[in-house]
Amino acid sequence: MAESADGRRAAVPAWLVSVLLHASLFVALGVTLELTPEGSAEELLRDVGIVLKKTDAETGEAEYDGEDEVLTEDSGQTATEALDEAIADGPPTDLSSALPSEEDWLGSAQTESGSLDAGNLVGDSTLQRTPRKGTTSTQVFGVAGEGSKFVYVFDRSGSMERSLGPSPLKAAKVQLLSSLQSLEANHQFQIIFYNQEPFMFIPRGHGDNLVFADERMKLEAEQFLNEIAAVGATTGREAALLKALQLQPDVVFFLSDVDNPLTPRQLKKIRDRNKGRTSINTIEFDRGPPKGGANFLKQLARENGGRYGYVDISKLDSYYDTTASAKCQALLGKPAVAPTLIGLIFFAALFFSAPTMTVAEDVVVLAAGANRNSQTRIAGEVLDYDGAKLVMRLTSGEEREFPAEQVLEVLPERSPAHQQADEALARHDYETALSLYRELKNKEVRRWFRQLLIANMVECYQNLGQLEVAGETFLLLVADNPNTPYFDRIPLAWAPNEPSPQLAQHARAWLRRDDVPAAVLLGASHLMSTNDRPAVLGRLERLQLHHDPRVGMLAQAQSWRADVASASEDDLQQWQQVIEAAPAALRGGPYSVLGQAYTQQQEPTKAALALLRVPINHSQDRELAARCLFQAAELLQRTGQNDDAMQLYRELTEDYADRAWAGPAARRMESLEAKQN
Repeated sequence: MAESADGRRAAVPAWLVSVLLHASLFVALGVTLELTPEGSAEELLRDVGIVLKKTDAETGEAEYDGEDEVLTEDSGQTATEALDEAIADGPPTDLSSALPSEEDWLGSAQTESGSLDAGNLVGDSTLQRTPRKGTTSTQVFGVAGEGSKFVYVFDRSGSMERSLGPSPLKAAKVQLLSSLQSLEANHQFQIIFYNQEPFMFIPRGHGDNLVFADERMKLEAEQFLNEIAAVGATTGREAALLKALQLQPDVVFFLSDVDNPLTPRQLKKIRDRNKGRTSINTIEFDRGPPKGGANFLKQLARENGGRYGYVDISKLDSYYDTTASAKCQALLGKPAVAPTLIGLIFFAALFFSAPTMTVAEDVVVLAAGANRNSQTRIAGEVLDYDGAKLVMRLTSGEEREFPAEQVLEVLPERSPAHQQADEALARHDYETALSLYRELKNKEVRRWFRQLLIANMVECYQNLGQLEVAGETFLLLVADNPNTPYFDRIPLAWAPNEPSPQLAQHARAWLRRDDVPAAVLLGASHLMSTNDRPAVLGRLERLQLHHDPRVGMLAQAQSWRADVASASEDDLQQWQQVIEAAPAALRGGPYSVLGQAYTQQQEPTKAALALLRVPINHSQDRELAARCLFQAAELLQRTGQNDDAMQLYRELTEDYADRAWAGPAARRMESLEAKQN
């Protein structure tokens, strides 16, 4: 495969790397066995890449309240000085090197006058409860909580697994087990792992409630942890948190990444349900230094009297110190060996990890078996991905081929510029993202990677309202590969809007391109609301028979737009069956048509459910998502569900402030508030 312009990968013979690395390990082992004193083989996983902040209730400025002066290894700077300096510099940074050791930290946290002010680490101090008699302090990744009842709510989705090195899930299990070991028999706990739904620890003879932290329950909890695997998505966050709050604990430890965040409506629901009874501590998992700025995990902690911490998962493999248990090491999947050996092995790995043997870090998420909710992640180098199959060179050097229908997601190794582009896209800064993607595309030589970049450019053009350019760019994607795996990015029109003269001109040109079915489909969608509708419907009828099922299904859904006002209940049931049989990525637009039809049928509940699927699962087209969100809110308001309608209007004003629908939503909110008052 040709290399990219930045010289992304090179290789040396695998046998040579193996010989050199194994030789270094034997040397390291010999030196370690000779130098390591007896009794030092017990180790504890250190806090990994933690960032802790304390927010002053009056000024809003971040500070660190500490008494213990612990020198950092590199600079001689005290932990307090390093924290103060980093906070003064602005955005949060990775302060793992400046934190006190785990032993010092736990020791101080468990005293009444410890160096950390219990109750003010990124939380509303008015919500923090005063420690009571019989309570204790325990921590997860350095984020401490005080009480006698603790619930651990941890992410177990596919993103919590890595094919190389200790996985985030295993590291989380180590921390959870360590926290449980610190509890006494009079304390209570519960464990909830979640992906699409919560999965509770329910020992034999107990219901789904809190259990006492005696030795038998700790042993059963350890067995429960060993059964937990990383699979699925993270859509069960809200349900897991609400389940935890039902148990009325003193503290919830909530571990997650910030992808697919909880919405303002969900955060408010959790806050209202909690009513300040439980402190919710949040722990963010991500790769690299903290990004800074607000996110839903910080907000969740702040609004529920909790604390926030950050874990850099790229450092999970290298943080050890001299007090750990072999049980934790075994759970992590690491031998309980002395830190000297670990240091020498790590040095050997670095020594032989020169640029000439850089390992590919593309990750492919595959469906495991018929159930697409079960996932597996494979690391290596993607050689090709053309919509029919994905070809990958594994880290072992073996080449494997996977059918496209098994591929759920491709996570390519990203350069800093690519990471910046993706971050700009995520925050809806489409101008910046487009410029970066365009520059990356011009330098990229891998065909499959160029396809991904062009697909992201289409999304940017569409959300900037440049629909003509979005359409032409998508057709370039199809011209390069008719079976492109990014067909879901096709910028079709789904709303009954009259196109601009310029867009109509492009659409008529697309409609005449009989040799490119995607162009005909694209043109037909934009001309459905014009006088060209009769001709458009004829073209769509022929496209429904196309051999590409994606084209056929979307053509069928586009033709429904002409029948929204006249469709029967049987028709709508058939439409829903067609949608549910289609690939998940293609369902957004068709669901919006189904919602319009149910509205015409005076079925507001069914209409709202169909419309809400668009902003929840298909928000890449933000204009369509905002439109569907507003229409769903209107339907709820008409049926007297004013509180739910208010939440949707608020979500529009907060999450879709760049869309025209935000203005009417704000006015509806004002009207509803006036009526309520």
